[in-house]
Amino acid sequence: MVPGPDSRAQISSVTLCIWLAFPAAQGKESNHVEISQCRVLVTGGGSGLGAVLARDFAAAGARVHICGRREAPLAAISADHDRISSHILDVTDEAATAALFAAIGPQQIVIANAGIAESAPLHKTDSDMWHRIIAVNLTGCFLTLREGLRALREDRADWGRLIAISSIMGLDGYRYASAYSA
Repeated sequence: MVPGPDSRAQISSVTLCIWLAFPAAQGKESNHVEISQCRVLVTGGGSGLGAVLARDFAAAGARVHICGRREAPLAAISADHDRISSHILDVTDEAATAALFAAIGPQQIVIANAGIAESAPLHKTDSDMWHRIIAVNLTGCFLTLREGLRALREDRADWGRLIAISSIMGLDGYRYASAYSA
């Protein structure tokens, strides 16, 4: 899959993409999967890289579910393509994340892309900001991938991909982004 030309700036800031492959059942050949046969979930799918990924997977024929906190951007993305549906989701809400997977079923590709960024120097970072950023960027990723894996295992899937998107800021410390870089 090649992202569209409007996605270059967003993709250039993403430096870490962790692929957790769900192993094929023993004795099965499953290295090649048609994207057009896949179901894909993208958190943070209403803007930025998440929107680009959703559009590109849908253009390749996949059935895509996008989710996020803001209804308007999600609706705008899903209105552009009949293979994209949108869902309001706070990835920090464990029960809501589990309920979403129960409602949409197992997804062969789960992309934990949701994230927030707030900036302040460390000495001005309060614990509320710290917890908010960690909850979305770290716990939200964990909950998304865990529920995605649970759904795949319950479905006895023989192929799947769990993908965590991160930023270059996770590799280096930045003066005004200590909570985000964590």
